[in-house]
Amino acid sequence: MKKFIKYIILVFMGVILFSSLIAMNYYLNIPQNREQNVEDITLIIDYASVKPIDRWDNFSLFDYKTTVIYALLEKRDVKMTGTPESNAFVQAINGVEQYKDKSGYFWLFFVNGKQSGIGSSLYVLSNGDVIWWNYTNSF
Repeated sequence: MKKFIKYIILVFMGVILFSSLIAMNYYLNIPQNREQNVEDITLIIDYASVKPIDRWDNFSLFDYKTTVIYALLEKRDVKMTGTPESNAFVQAINGVEQYKDKSGYFWLFFVNGKQSGIGSSLYVLSNGDVIWWNYTNSF
């Protein structure tokens, strides 16, 4: 009888532990240090004379998808390696690819006029930010 009670207690503790892990996973999937929503975002894409400049003003991002890469994905087709959640690397925007024809051109982004020191999937936006993607061959 004592063995049976021990097994019941162990099973009960296992169920509680498993349930706690599922609940924690749900809460941990909310990216840390991200705003839930950001508003009044401006996105500019400069294709370096390959295509006309694209511009979107006063749009919003929701549900913690408030990084630079999500703003770009909201407005344009993007070819990238990695994922928007952690390590996105933009290879092409709207069909304009980096290093095409050995041109040396690549995609570089700026926020509020400053070049970022971190990747687009890590740069968390704030209300009123201006994002500029530049197709360039120099830093």
